Amino acid sequence: MREFALRALTDRKTQLEGIPAEAFIVSLGDTNPRVRAQALVSLGRLGNTTVADTILPLTQRTSPLPTGRPFHKQADPGRVLPHLGVQALIALNATDVSLAAIGGPYSDGALWALKYMHNAKAVDGLIARIKTEKNEQLKQQLLTTLIRLYHREGEYKSGWWGTRPDTSGPYYDRKTWSQSEKIAGAIKQAHASASASETAKHIEVQLGRHKVNVKGITAVKFASGKKGKGPQTPLVLPKAAGDNKNLIANMSYEAAAARAAKAKGDSLRGKSLFTQQGCIACHTYSNGQEPKGPHLVDIGKRYKRGELIESILKPSAKIAQGFDTYQFVMDDGQSHIGFVVRESAKTVSIRHASGIAQELAKGEILERKKGTQSMMPVGLVVNLTPEQLADLLAYLESLK
Repeated sequence: MREFALRALTDRKTQLEGIPAEAFIVSLGDTNPRVRAQALVSLGRLGNTTVADTILPLTQRTSPLPTGRPFHKQADPGRVLPHLGVQALIALNATDVSLAAIGGPYSDGALWALKYMHNAKAVDGLIARIKTEKNEQLKQQLLTTLIRLYHREGEYKSGWWGTRPDTSGPYYDRKTWSQSEKIAGAIKQAHASASASETAKHIEVQLGRHKVNVKGITAVKFASGKKGKGPQTPLVLPKAAGDNKNLIANMSYEAAAARAAKAKGDSLRGKSLFTQQGCIACHTYSNGQEPKGPHLVDIGKRYKRGELIESILKPSAKIAQGFDTYQFVMDDGQSHIGFVVRESAKTVSIRHASGIAQELAKGEILERKKGTQSMMPVGLVVNLTPEQLADLLAYLESLK
């Protein structure tokens, strides 16, 4: 019950007065990691800055990193306590303790916490240490932390959250603040003194990663999209060929669906059709590709054959969550229709029915209206037989 007793003591922020920190400090050494985790959360809520020194040791990782790949999909329980320790330091605004820990056994956790401490004391402390630090590796870590502090998150406005990724990071709505100019000056000075060393290159890379522009320094440019960028050739809908009764164009939905459901299909032929019929223009089929339309990498686990048939022949019957069609009316009178692929505080990237991606500036959008029709056009498979559609289905079913 120890974990739950600690949680109950600090569960109400309006009822924290008079609660001593001793029980929580003792619990940081508990044999149960869940108790240690709750003690960290509770100490952060109590707001007693004198306990920061006791929190620092728990920011140090004690277990190896996961070895599986892809790395971001691996369970990593060893990160939980260090993360909670850092969050507690941030909640306590433990700037002095974090600055004092730099270069010591808990330096990584201290620098991790300082990345979130947007105050003049943190900035001044980092700048002073950078000027005197002789260890180049530690100096680079200090510079990374300082560069991270150049921007801070903007004031929250409604509409930030959605199903589309924002790859602009590490802030959604980057804003400069009172210390940004001082940070830029310190970075410029450090870059000049580092000249052609690895530290100078490190600064250029970190400026690029953090989207920071410092006059006189050329930041390394990073691509906004992921590897495997798809084609930007317009999707052309085929015309129904003649009156061949075996083509989907010349039969009812029910008849085509029944024959396609009955045929076994060949996934290798279906893979070729996936490209030939233009599916590849708006869909990704493996991890790591640039976001387009609905991700099909595991479609074979999520959809039954009947659902796949309906999605292809009657795409507006059910629209995948997050891929609704929107009309964007711009301040110059133009109108654009598509589904949202990526959205940041400054831009919206959409993909048209033709498969072509376009980036719109949010400041130029006058109106954003949600539609009811799918952006996937009807008629992509009109020149196929139901048996050929079954080949395409077999390929989609193989994506698990």
